[in-house]
Amino acid sequence: MKCSKCGADNDINNIYCIKCGNELKKENISTISGTNNTTIDDNLKKDDNLKKDDNKTANILGIISLILFFLSSTILSSLSSNLPEQSKSTISSLGGLCPMIGIVIMIIGRIKYPENKFLKGVMWSMIIAIALVVLLIMLFVGMCYGLINYEG
Repeated sequence: MKCSKCGADNDINNIYCIKCGNELKKENISTISGTNNTTIDDNLKKDDNLKKDDNKTANILGIISLILFFLSSTILSSLSSNLPEQSKSTISSLGGLCPMIGIVIMIIGRIKYPENKFLKGVMWSMIIAIALVVLLIMLFVGMCYGLINYEG
């Protein structure tokens, strides 16, 4: 680290400058990069601001993916209720695509912001929802197969 008084390079553990004897207080310590106006406190504040911005972005991605995954079909069907038949089929085909887009957005968010707890919760809610749907389909198929076998 550099001394703010004389600019000499000092070991990070030094309390006093090896060249001029100036006390190397936290507010006097400049970064190794050589820019005398950037202190450690400034860098910590910048890191905290970046973490807050990253957290906000990750939360927005989580909300978008939740809406696309769970509510897109409902929203699209209510929007298409007043449209002509030809437009309804186009919009209803988007109803199956939106949950997949929600999953992709969630995956991108989890890769980019792996520490975000909200995105982690979104991921687990999607996993549980998919597992429940698969279980219901298996039960339905099993019941249908049992009914067909029983009558046959």
